[in-house]
Amino acid sequence: MFFYFTFLIVNLVIAMEDAPTNLYPPLAVSAYSFRVVELIHRSLFRVNQNLEPEPDLVEKYSIVPYSDGITIFVRIKQGLKTCSGRNIDSQMVLGAIQKYKDYGRIKMIRSFRNKGNYEILIDAEKNSSIIYELMLPVFPENWTDCTGDFEVVDFSPGYYVLLRSRVNGRTVLIKGVKNDITRVLEFEKGDIDILVNAVPPHLFHYVSSLKNIDVFTQRSININYIALNTRNPFLSKKEVRQAIFYAIDREKIINEVIGGQGDIVNSLIPSVSPFYCDCARYKYDPKKSVELIESAGFQKKNGYFFKLVWKTSTVKYAIRNVKAISSYLEKVGIKIEILPQEFQKFFSDIVAGNYDIFSLNIVGVKSPDIFRFMAHSDSFPPKGANRTFFSNPYFDQVVEQAERSEDFQTAKRHYTKAQEILMEECPYIPIYQIKDIIAYRTDRIQKDKFRKAKFVPGGSLTFINYILD
Repeated sequence: MFFYFTFLIVNLVIAMEDAPTNLYPPLAVSAYSFRVVELIHRSLFRVNQNLEPEPDLVEKYSIVPYSDGITIFVRIKQGLKTCSGRNIDSQMVLGAIQKYKDYGRIKMIRSFRNKGNYEILIDAEKNSSIIYELMLPVFPENWTDCTGDFEVVDFSPGYYVLLRSRVNGRTVLIKGVKNDITRVLEFEKGDIDILVNAVPPHLFHYVSSLKNIDVFTQRSININYIALNTRNPFLSKKEVRQAIFYAIDREKIINEVIGGQGDIVNSLIPSVSPFYCDCARYKYDPKKSVELIESAGFQKKNGYFFKLVWKTSTVKYAIRNVKAISSYLEKVGIKIEILPQEFQKFFSDIVAGNYDIFSLNIVGVKSPDIFRFMAHSDSFPPKGANRTFFSNPYFDQVVEQAERSEDFQTAKRHYTKAQEILMEECPYIPIYQIKDIIAYRTDRIQKDKFRKAKFVPGGSLTFINYILD
């Protein structure tokens, strides 16, 4: 579909569920904004299809550990320039790092300095995930001066961004269409060429059946989970938390609630991650669920063991998800009161611990740092996102050992143990891993070419470099 913006032909139109709202890299924290920013700016490192970090702007690097930290030497590729023709050098990289630190990002980095025009030295905490910290886009003082493959032609926050390829001058319009029906109808009419993670599960089969449409799916990095407040007198008991896990038929939830567009996951980190452990598996077993609750000392009264309040947002699919899962808990004798709240109130309550159960999605997880952030006892709000208030000294110790590991295999061994502990203790219950769904028009994009593109999990738009070539 061709559109015209200030006399420019738009060669490709991509739609997401929402549009980017901020393209200043340190503040581009939403998934929609970051997807666009990583087209505009390159990073020192970026992840590949397997969520493994690999050099981007970096030509060579080394990591040297010492007693309480590490020194990272980085050599930047020479000859790379911004849209305006400015050299991408060590001064620009260090300036970007400072901006991120000014906004409270990349906390592992203690100090950094030039070693030459294209070489830098970074002093950082000893952490096996440090390379993931260096995946943030590099940008100059004038942040609109792109270091990546696309320059910004026009931007209307919350609506669209128009980009132009530095390679061949072709343009791509990336916009947000919040209404599911409107988005699918525009796609069907041909006003949209590609939908990225924007096909609603209940319309998946309809979209797949449309003429001149092909749908591509793959494992994603977005996980739907429920959190259990371990300070609650019922949920403080591990047996009850395990009972809730056994009570839920996750396979049926995936098939009936999200149209089969998900996979079972047994961790807080996606299965595509090299750190993933398919640990203790809780298969649907309502009988065992009841036995565990009874072994924790509870007896039914008026048909129920106890009552829990489940807080969620007012988003329709979130409420539908909660209703489906809570019906399983009711069957084993746990009475559930569902309390939908506007997001600001909902988020305020869960940060304060004013809930029994809540459900959310973990979006865009790439680093095993998620285990510290969501489950270490040092990460209670507001320092982190351990909103279950789970506290386990052995878990904390294992995570810290993983972070201090000097090689991948050692770190993986410790992170595997950490995941085993979490699955045993069950402060969180991962329900499913949502699939990436990318639908495109075969009358606008060659099917063979599209299928050969490299797709980074999580809805990354970096594949359009290949499509536009």
